[in-house]
Amino acid sequence: MKDVAYLKKLTILLLLLSALNFAATYPEEVLMELINQHRAEYNLAPLETNWEAARVARHKCEDMKLYNYFAHHSPVYGSFFDTLDNFNIPYQSAGENIATGYSEPEAVVKAWMASPNHRKNILSKTFTEAGVGYATDGFNHYWALILISSSTG
Repeated sequence: MKDVAYLKKLTILLLLLSALNFAATYPEEVLMELINQHRAEYNLAPLETNWEAARVARHKCEDMKLYNYFAHHSPVYGSFFDTLDNFNIPYQSAGENIATGYSEPEAVVKAWMASPNHRKNILSKTFTEAGVGYATDGFNHYWALILISSSTG
Protein backbone atom coordinates (compact mmCIF):
# COMPACT_ATOMS: atom_id res chain seq x y z
CA MET A 1 0.00 0.00 0.00
CA LYS A 2 2.84 2.40 0.77
CA ASP A 3 4.26 1.82 -2.71
CA VAL A 4 0.91 2.71 -4.32
CA ALA A 5 0.59 5.91 -2.28
CA TYR A 6 4.16 6.86 -3.16
CA LEU A 7 3.54 6.24 -6.86
CA LYS A 8 0.37 8.36 -6.76
CA LYS A 9 2.26 11.24 -5.14
CA LEU A 10 5.09 10.86 -7.63
CA THR A 11 2.64 10.86 -10.55
CA ILE A 12 0.96 14.02 -9.26
CA LEU A 13 4.34 15.70 -8.83
CA LEU A 14 5.40 14.76 -12.37
CA LEU A 15 2.11 16.07 -13.78
CA LEU A 16 2.58 19.36 -11.94
CA LEU A 17 6.14 19.70 -13.20
CA SER A 18 4.97 18.91 -16.71
CA ALA A 19 2.25 21.56 -16.45
CA LEU A 20 4.79 24.13 -15.26
CA ASN A 21 7.06 23.33 -18.18
CA PHE A 22 4.13 23.61 -20.59
CA ALA A 23 3.09 26.94 -19.09
CA ALA A 24 6.62 28.28 -19.52
CA THR A 25 6.63 27.68 -23.28
CA TYR A 26 2.95 28.24 -23.99
CA PRO A 27 2.99 32.08 -24.19
CA GLU A 28 5.77 31.97 -26.79
CA GLU A 29 3.85 29.50 -28.94
CA VAL A 30 0.65 31.53 -28.67
CA LEU A 31 2.46 34.72 -29.64
CA MET A 32 3.92 33.05 -32.74
CA GLU A 33 0.49 31.71 -33.73
CA LEU A 34 -1.07 35.17 -33.35
CA ILE A 35 1.64 36.75 -35.49
CA ASN A 36 1.11 34.18 -38.21
CA GLN A 37 -2.66 34.82 -38.07
CA HIS A 38 -2.00 38.50 -38.78
CA ARG A 39 0.34 37.59 -41.62
CA ALA A 40 -2.34 35.31 -43.09
CA GLU A 41 -4.81 38.22 -43.10
CA TYR A 42 -2.41 39.96 -45.51
CA ASN A 43 -1.81 36.84 -47.61
CA LEU A 44 1.72 36.50 -46.29
CA ALA A 45 3.43 33.17 -45.69
CA PRO A 46 3.66 32.12 -42.06
CA LEU A 47 6.95 32.62 -40.29
CA GLU A 48 8.76 29.37 -39.62
CA THR A 49 9.98 28.91 -36.06
CA ASN A 50 13.75 29.19 -35.91
CA TRP A 51 15.03 27.57 -32.72
CA GLU A 52 18.29 29.54 -32.83
CA ALA A 53 16.41 32.85 -33.06
CA ALA A 54 14.13 31.66 -30.24
CA ARG A 55 17.17 30.89 -28.09
CA VAL A 56 18.51 34.42 -28.65
CA ALA A 57 15.05 35.91 -27.97
CA ARG A 58 14.89 34.06 -24.66
CA HIS A 59 18.38 35.28 -23.74
CA LYS A 60 17.30 38.83 -24.62
CA CYS A 61 14.27 38.57 -22.31
CA GLU A 62 16.31 37.09 -19.47
CA ASP A 63 18.94 39.79 -20.00
CA MET A 64 16.34 42.57 -19.76
CA LYS A 65 14.90 40.95 -16.63
CA LEU A 66 18.25 40.38 -14.94
CA TYR A 67 19.68 43.84 -15.68
CA ASN A 68 16.37 45.67 -15.31
CA TYR A 69 16.31 47.50 -18.64
CA PHE A 70 14.09 47.74 -21.69
CA ALA A 71 15.97 48.55 -24.89
CA HIS A 72 17.23 47.02 -28.10
CA HIS A 73 20.81 47.62 -26.97
CA SER A 74 21.94 45.21 -24.25
CA PRO A 75 24.51 46.18 -21.63
CA VAL A 76 25.87 42.63 -21.99
CA TYR A 77 25.41 41.69 -25.66
CA GLY A 78 25.55 45.12 -27.35
CA SER A 79 23.38 46.05 -30.30
CA PHE A 80 20.76 43.72 -31.72
CA PHE A 81 23.01 42.85 -34.68
CA ASP A 82 26.01 42.33 -32.38
CA THR A 83 23.86 39.92 -30.40
CA LEU A 84 22.96 37.91 -33.51
CA ASP A 85 26.60 37.81 -34.55
CA ASN A 86 27.78 36.82 -31.05
CA PHE A 87 25.31 33.92 -31.04
CA ASN A 88 26.37 32.91 -34.58
CA ILE A 89 22.91 33.39 -36.05
CA PRO A 90 23.09 33.41 -39.85
CA TYR A 91 20.83 36.00 -41.47
CA GLN A 92 20.47 38.06 -44.59
CA SER A 93 18.23 40.62 -42.87
CA ALA A 94 16.86 40.80 -39.35
CA GLY A 95 14.49 42.71 -37.10
CA GLU A 96 13.56 42.75 -33.45
CA ASN A 97 10.36 43.61 -31.62
CA ILE A 98 10.46 43.84 -27.83
CA ALA A 99 7.73 44.51 -25.30
CA THR A 100 7.24 44.79 -21.57
CA GLY A 101 4.26 45.49 -19.35
CA TYR A 102 2.00 42.89 -20.96
CA SER A 103 1.28 39.60 -19.24
CA GLU A 104 -0.61 38.03 -22.16
CA PRO A 105 0.62 37.36 -25.71
CA GLU A 106 -2.62 38.75 -27.18
CA ALA A 107 -1.91 42.16 -25.63
CA VAL A 108 1.68 42.12 -26.91
CA VAL A 109 0.60 41.43 -30.49
CA LYS A 110 -2.16 44.04 -30.28
CA ALA A 111 0.38 46.66 -29.15
CA TRP A 112 2.87 45.68 -31.85
CA MET A 113 0.22 45.82 -34.56
CA ALA A 114 -0.75 49.33 -33.36
CA SER A 115 2.87 50.50 -33.67
CA PRO A 116 3.93 51.30 -37.27
CA ASN A 117 7.51 50.02 -36.95
CA HIS A 118 6.59 46.84 -35.08
CA ARG A 119 3.74 46.18 -37.50
CA LYS A 120 6.12 46.68 -40.44
CA ASN A 121 8.43 43.99 -39.02
CA ILE A 122 5.58 41.54 -38.48
CA LEU A 123 4.11 42.07 -41.96
CA SER A 124 7.42 42.22 -43.83
CA LYS A 125 7.67 39.88 -46.81
CA THR A 126 11.42 39.84 -46.25
CA PHE A 127 11.28 37.85 -43.02
CA THR A 128 10.70 34.12 -43.32
CA GLU A 129 11.68 32.83 -39.88
CA ALA A 130 11.26 33.99 -36.30
CA GLY A 131 11.93 33.12 -32.70
CA VAL A 132 10.00 34.28 -29.66
CA GLY A 133 11.28 34.76 -26.14
CA TYR A 134 9.46 35.43 -22.88
CA ALA A 135 10.62 35.95 -19.31
CA THR A 136 8.97 37.15 -16.13
CA ASP A 137 10.01 37.79 -12.57
CA GLY A 138 6.40 37.36 -11.48
CA PHE A 139 5.67 41.06 -11.82
CA ASN A 140 7.41 42.33 -14.97
CA HIS A 141 6.95 40.54 -18.28
CA TYR A 142 9.50 40.72 -21.09
CA TRP A 143 8.89 39.67 -24.70
CA ALA A 144 11.15 39.50 -27.72
CA LEU A 145 10.46 38.59 -31.33
CA ILE A 146 13.46 38.07 -33.58
CA LEU A 147 12.65 37.98 -37.27
CA ILE A 148 15.15 36.89 -39.91
CA SER A 149 15.55 35.98 -43.49
CA SER A 150 18.11 33.26 -43.61
CA SER A 151 21.38 33.81 -45.44
CA THR A 152 21.17 30.15 -46.51
CA GLY A 153 17.64 30.45 -47.93
